[in-house]
Amino acid sequence: MRRRQLKKQKQILIIGSLSLLLFLCVGYAAFGTQLSLKAKGNVKDKPYSTPEDLKDLVINDGSDGLYEDEYEPGRYIYRGANPDNYLTFNNETAGWRIVAIENDNTVKIVKDDDIGQIRFSATMISSRDYICTSDIAAYEQCNFWSSNMVNGNSIAFNGTSYTVHHSAYLNTYLNSDYYNTLTLNKDKIIDHDFYVGGVADRSNPTMEEQLEQEKAYVWHGKIAIISSSDYLKSQLDEEVCGNFDSYGNGNVSNCPMQSYLSYSQGRMHTFYTITPSAGSIGLWSPTYVRYNSWYNFYVDGTPIDVYPTMYLTNELKLTGSGTENDPYQIIN
Repeated sequence: MRRRQLKKQKQILIIGSLSLLLFLCVGYAAFGTQLSLKAKGNVKDKPYSTPEDLKDLVINDGSDGLYEDEYEPGRYIYRGANPDNYLTFNNETAGWRIVAIENDNTVKIVKDDDIGQIRFSATMISSRDYICTSDIAAYEQCNFWSSNMVNGNSIAFNGTSYTVHHSAYLNTYLNSDYYNTLTLNKDKIIDHDFYVGGVADRSNPTMEEQLEQEKAYVWHGKIAIISSSDYLKSQLDEEVCGNFDSYGNGNVSNCPMQSYLSYSQGRMHTFYTITPSAGSIGLWSPTYVRYNSWYNFYVDGTPIDVYPTMYLTNELKLTGSGTENDPYQIIN
């Protein structure tokens, strides 16, 4: 009789222990699931998303999507051929793409289709379109985005100083004529720093070196165009495509297919960047991307497709999932 009671007590103890273990496992799993869903819950369960909420969608699996910028802490960038970064802006449905969520939570966007072919500048000197001149050699003339920079209107490269005489025509056009065509969401555009320093492309700079050179000169304004580092970071294959000196390199022929900045709307894009390319003799020019190559381009008045870029306020409220069929929508 006693043996039977002991056996029964043992069974109860075993069942109780297993039940407790099962309860703990289920509870832990539920807690873990709650943690894993917390981030996306911010985006999916709220009536709207903020730029901070979007950062919760970060991935790191090599597919198209949002990534933490390993070179600029607190910044998040979209990478790949077709990430879910579509945005409706100015009543243009899915007509824009989110380039980055900055560390100040402002949102950098770029138009997904060009606004037409526009010259970089308009002043012609000796059949070329020079905006600034060298203080010591007349032939060392250059092109630059603005004469109204945070750090003045003088630039330097390879020991030579240059005076920027006037801003690029494209700068003036985007911030006057084009800006005046915008209607819906125009109040969301903010003045922001754009990095306009030139990069010594032939030196095969690392991304750290490129960013340092780009950030050497700053223009503060509303509308510009993307930088070379924007384009490089949008690629998925950094080893092959993330190199400013990649023009002339046959290995980059497939790189445009890895970036939404160079291939969308069913076609390859040719476009200026705001980053000057600083050659060995000091001639500065806006670099442009064409199909599978970089070009060190002396602006001669030839119009090229333009994709406006701007920053939106960190107080944005968004709905949608960012796909082309369900783009992010700005709540006013």
